[in-house]
Amino acid sequence: MSLYRSNRKLHEKDHPEYVSGFEVQFIISTGARRRYRFEPRHIAPEWWRFEAEWTGTAWRPVSREPVQTVTVRLPRATTELR
Repeated sequence: MSLYRSNRKLHEKDHPEYVSGFEVQFIISTGARRRYRFEPRHIAPEWWRFEAEWTGTAWRPVSREPVQTVTVRLPRATTELR
């Protein structure tokens, strides 16, 4: 999982309030690489969920939908998450 900032001119460690979205990348059982990106919506207290598929050279958009709540739970892992 990675965080990214909406204002790319500022460093997130110096301005954590500008870190606004995050993404999760994974490989499904068929071997295709996928990504979910979550970004806050500016017109409502909701989030956008963007799904994309890796083509080998770029991310191809698959879908987008608004979601009401995003909860991230990371259990204590004994192995490293990448």
